[in-house]
Amino acid sequence: MVPLKVIGMAHGILFLAAGQEYRERLKETAVEPATPLYVDGRRDGLVVRLDSAHDEPLLLVQLDPRATFRNGPYQVRLRHPLRRSATKPYAVESVEYVKTATVTAPRPHSGKMAPMQLSGTVPAFDLRISITDTEPLIWRRLQVPATLTVPEFHLAVQATFGWENSHLYAVRGVDRAGKPRWIIGPDDATEDLDAEPATGVVLSELLDAQKPGTALEYEYDFGDGWTHNVEVLGPAELTAGELLCVDGANRGPVEDSGGPHGYRRLLQIVADPEHPEHAQTRYWIYGVTGEYGKYFDPAGFDRQAANRKLQLLSLQWWPQPLTDEERDAVLRPVRWMLENAAPDGLELTKDGYLKPAMVKRAMDELGWSDPIMGKGNRETHARPVLELRLHLIDWKLLRKFKGRLVLTPRGKRCLERPAELWDNMVDAVGRQEHDAVRLVTRLYTDWHLGGIAPASGRRVEAIRGAMLAAGFVTRSGHPIPDEWVTDINRVVHRNFKCLHLMAPKVGHIGRALLTDGGVKFLLAVRAVGRSG
Repeated sequence: MVPLKVIGMAHGILFLAAGQEYRERLKETAVEPATPLYVDGRRDGLVVRLDSAHDEPLLLVQLDPRATFRNGPYQVRLRHPLRRSATKPYAVESVEYVKTATVTAPRPHSGKMAPMQLSGTVPAFDLRISITDTEPLIWRRLQVPATLTVPEFHLAVQATFGWENSHLYAVRGVDRAGKPRWIIGPDDATEDLDAEPATGVVLSELLDAQKPGTALEYEYDFGDGWTHNVEVLGPAELTAGELLCVDGANRGPVEDSGGPHGYRRLLQIVADPEHPEHAQTRYWIYGVTGEYGKYFDPAGFDRQAANRKLQLLSLQWWPQPLTDEERDAVLRPVRWMLENAAPDGLELTKDGYLKPAMVKRAMDELGWSDPIMGKGNRETHARPVLELRLHLIDWKLLRKFKGRLVLTPRGKRCLERPAELWDNMVDAVGRQEHDAVRLVTRLYTDWHLGGIAPASGRRVEAIRGAMLAAGFVTRSGHPIPDEWVTDINRVVHRNFKCLHLMAPKVGHIGRALLTDGGVKFLLAVRAVGRSG
C-alpha cells in the first residue's frame, strides 16, 4: 500500500502526493528526467501514471470524472511494485481513504453531489494559438493544465475562438519522444483517414513546457482548412480545474466562410456598402452568427466571454456540488408558479387562461417583461407564462380543477422538497419518450454546455443534419419535413425556457451563456439521457 495525500483533481485525474519516505522510490521509476509515463484511459477505468516533470513526483490516478474525494491521506494498492525499469503505466487494485470511505459516485442528478476539496496548483502550458493566414491575425493566449486531453483541448479552442464544433479536427506535430503524430477527432473519423484517435491522448505527450517556441498544428474543418498554430510560450501554474484565456485579438472567423481567403473576401464585401453582394453578405452573416450590421465586429474580442466559456468546460471536467442557491435559481419559474398555486389554486378565465393580473406579475417577477410584448398581461401575448403553465400541467405538477389551477399531489410534494423538484425537472427534460426529441435535447445540451450554440437561425438546419445522420425518416422512408424539424426544435427550446438556465445577455446582441446552476442541471440531463 502506498500512502498518498490528495492535493487536487481535474479532468478525471486525481493528484496524489507521496510521503517523503516513498518519493525516492517514485523518482526511480522515471525513464529519464522530465519524461513522464502516460496512460491510455480509453479502456482502463482506474490507472496510475507518474509525472516526473513536476517539482515533486506525483501519482496521477485516472478515474470516473464524477468520482469525488475527501482530503487525504489515501492508500493506493498497485498491481505491480514500483521499479526502475518500468515502461508502462501502473495498474491500480484500489484507492482507499485511510479512515473511512473509498471513491464514491453519487446519483448524477440528485443535487447532492459531495464536494471535492482541492488545494494548491497544477502544472500547465502557456500557449499562443493563432489562425494561419488571417489578416489581421486572429489569436488567443491560453493557459491550460498539462493533463488536458486532446479532445478537451479541442473544446477549449472551439470555445475561445467562437467555433461551433460542427466539423472534424486534427492535431499534427512531433511528440516529446520525437515521433510524428497525426491525431483526428472525433474518433470515428479515424477509420477512413488512417489516423490516431484523439481520445486518451494527453496534451503533455505532445508539448514540452520547458521548450518555448516549439509548436504543433491544430486544424479545424478540413473543407475550409482553418489551421491554428499552437506555440509553447513556457510553463504556467493554474489552480486545479482552471482554464484561462489571458489575451487575444479579433473576432473568431465566421463558421463555413470558406477558410482564410473566403473570410477575408467576406470582410471586404461587408466593409464596402457599394459592393453588389453587400446586402446579401450581411444577411448571410446574420443568419450564421445572429449579429447584424454594427453588431458584427471583426475586430472585437470579448475575453470575459471567452473565459466564461472556459469556466463552463471546467465545471464539466471538474464537477462541483450543487448549492441550494444554484438549485433555487434554476427552478425559480417552476417554484414561483407552484408557490402561487398553493394552497387554494389560481383562478382561471372562462377560456382556461391565467387572469391578466397574474400574467403581469409572472412576467415582471420572473424577468420576462419585454416592451415588444406590450402590456404582457395576456397569456396569448406572454408566451413564456403560457408555456410554463402548460408544461407544469404536462409534468403533472399542476392540474385544472373547477376553474382553478391547483397543485397535484406531486406538485405539493415537490414544493416542500426542492431536491425532489430538481430530480423531477431533470427527468422531465432529460427522459424524453420520442427518439427525435431525445436527440434534439442532447444537441441543445451539448451546445449550451460547450458555449457553442449556433445562432437561432441555424439551429433548425443543424437539427435537420443531425436527424439525417441518425437515420430519421418518415414512415414512407422520406426525409423528415422541415415543418417537423421546426416543431421538434420548438418543443425542446420551450422545455429549456421553463427554467432559469442562462445568465443575462451582455449587450443587445450578446449570446446568453449558462449559469453555474444551469451547467449542473444540463450535466444531470445529459446523464439521465444516456442512461435511458
